[in-house]
Amino acid sequence: MGRIQRTGCAGGTRRYRDTLLIQCEHSHKYALQYLNSLKCSRTLTQRAWSYLNDSLRTTLCCEYRPQQIATASIFLAARTLGVKLPKVPKPWWEAIGADAEGMQRIAGRIAPWKEEVLY
Repeated sequence: MGRIQRTGCAGGTRRYRDTLLIQCEHSHKYALQYLNSLKCSRTLTQRAWSYLNDSLRTTLCCEYRPQQIATASIFLAARTLGVKLPKVPKPWWEAIGADAEGMQRIAGRIAPWKEEVLY
């Protein structure tokens, strides 16, 4: 009764490690809200959505708020499509509570998944 089999313990640890799930809030709903409030085209919306899907291949959801990731996806989509987003009376990202530096840092982590992003 007091004996522990080391092989069983290691196997159990491996089983739990392989099934570890990380739950995080997705950025998609925030992106839709922002895109709708900016009155963006369907093309821009689809491109931003694509970047959001790419962001799921990273650990961004564990490092940043979903609102920040949504903003970065819109930034990337607008940049790749050559769309100018409002900057008056203040930049669009500030209007939704984001900062330019964080947005660009996140965009740099999503961008490697796409070849057409030009900086």
